[in-house]
Amino acid sequence: CDPELHSDTSYITFLNRLEESSDVLKKFFEDFPERASVPIRVHPGRVRPRTPIHKNLGVLSIPVDCSPAKLLHVLQSRGEEAHYIHATYLKAQRDSDELLLDAKRTLKLQGLRKSSGVSEVQMKDCCRRLLCIPMKDRYVFEGLTLIICNDYDVKGNGDVRIKWNWQQK
Repeated sequence: CDPELHSDTSYITFLNRLEESSDVLKKFFEDFPERASVPIRVHPGRVRPRTPIHKNLGVLSIPVDCSPAKLLHVLQSRGEEAHYIHATYLKAQRDSDELLLDAKRTLKLQGLRKSSGVSEVQMKDCCRRLLCIPMKDRYVFEGLTLIICNDYDVKGNGDVRIKWNWQQK
């Protein structure tokens, strides 16, 4: 739900309409259980996203004035696509989290995170290189908190900042 709608009566009206049609919606989700996991974002009627599905997240966007029949139509026509995109997004998130944890465990780091100027792709690239550090050199990293960023620095609290695209010599 769009944060603007939390105190808006139109959102409550929308929820009431869904509740009144709950039998139809329950039947649909019994027939298509995978579509029940599709995230739906409800937005104010005046806000119109360019597409009904977020291309990277698989989130369906519907206006607050959407009728239950229209919601069912969107779920029938775009639900499978949204489910696939969302499942792909979740798998990519799990893979990314696993790569980060592997790098942290392998180097026995206290912490590993990225700065705001580093993308997820850059972070994954850096973690892959960290995992390639030879065994004999890994002791250097034990107990450190690494921050992946765009510069090199050692902070007063002991955090070590390294460039996301560092190269091993």
